[in-house]
Amino acid sequence: MDEDYSSGIYFHYYSKEDEKYVYSLDIEDIFKIDKKEEDKKENELRNYFKELKDEFKDNKQEVWTNLTMYVREDGEFKIEYDYREIINY
Repeated sequence: MDEDYSSGIYFHYYSKEDEKYVYSLDIEDIFKIDKKEEDKKENELRNYFKELKDEFKDNKQEVWTNLTMYVREDGEFKIEYDYREIINY
């Protein structure tokens, strides 16, 4: 990752079985997923978002600071970009 890039990826998904939203950081415990495998998938997801951000830079578009992505089970999705400054504490 380059020095001007930091990331945190958090999401919720709707469990039809439990009829509730599940927080991404709980997936490892709920499904007994191996920590190394979970880290690998998280890094893969992080790289996809970095590629998206790099596309904005390469095309001289204003670079977003965070986004919200809605994905339906049929694959249709919507992205809302936010450009507010993020303050790290």
